Amino acid sequence: MPTNCRTRETHGWLTAYNSSIAVAALVEGGSSGADSAGYVVPNLLTGS
Repeated sequence: MPTNCRTRETHGWLTAYNSSIAVAALVEGGSSGADSAGYVVPNLLTGS
């Protein structure tokens, strides 16, 4: 059984795209996607 099934740990994930690339970010132990992975995705899209 995966660990998160026993502990009810959540993970935040978010997908996004622009005209030339699509990205997905997963933050293990994060809350909702916007609150955790949402900070990662803009940097991936802009290359910052």
